[in-house]
Amino acid sequence: MAITKLASQVPTPQVYSGFLRVYDGENTTGNAPVSRKFQPANNLGVSSSKLNANFTMQALLARYGGGGYGIAYGLDLSAGSGLTLNIAAGHSVIDGLVENPAATTLALTDNGVNYIYHKQNGTFTKVFNSTTPGDETDNYIGNVTTSGGAITAIDTSGVCYFKNGAIERQTADTGEPADTPNASWRGWTVTSGGRYWWTGTGYERLGPGDSVKILIPAGRNDVIPAGSQKAIIADALTVRGSLAVRGHLVVRA
Repeated sequence: MAITKLASQVPTPQVYSGFLRVYDGENTTGNAPVSRKFQPANNLGVSSSKLNANFTMQALLARYGGGGYGIAYGLDLSAGSGLTLNIAAGHSVIDGLVENPAATTLALTDNGVNYIYHKQNGTFTKVFNSTTPGDETDNYIGNVTTSGGAITAIDTSGVCYFKNGAIERQTADTGEPADTPNASWRGWTVTSGGRYWWTGTGYERLGPGDSVKILIPAGRNDVIPAGSQKAIIADALTVRGSLAVRGHLVVRA
């Protein structure tokens, strides 16, 4: 699917900002976010409150270990008839594993952009012409443009995927992503300018991308001791002034 939108044009990575207490699972009304509440059919001496507390602990482990929400498997989007969106079977991680066991459909709104979300209860929803999710626990899985009663484009810019435990997304930015995710989120964003890690306060780039600027004051030398090397990762080497090399200069494309 296409990657055409900038980070600023798609929903930011979702994280839950509230405090989920294990204590809240130890009553008949409390529920873990994903696990089903346990209620014994008869009096067998089983403590449903303790089991429900364990389910809440399991959800918390997924929340803290996962670090955010994303797609673990499947959930590919494809155009159906008219304004019908096809959604493949798959799994989201939303404080635990949320399953779509079989392919399903979602009716879209015409003449605009529908942002598609997988909810904790396993259903799917859309938000029309807005990157703000309906609920902070909704997992964004793509956006679909409609016009004249038909689907005209499907885009996965900004969709978070779990890959070996790490969260990764891709946007159409040419350099550093132009958004500001939640300070508690950590993950990779891949753009045409490189691979960027969100630290909680800003992006740090890994690998090739924008050029690197090294300033050597006039009259000074950058000396590399014999037997040592200096590596510069950049797309281009531009010299303003003069460049004198005593030894070897190796440039690898």
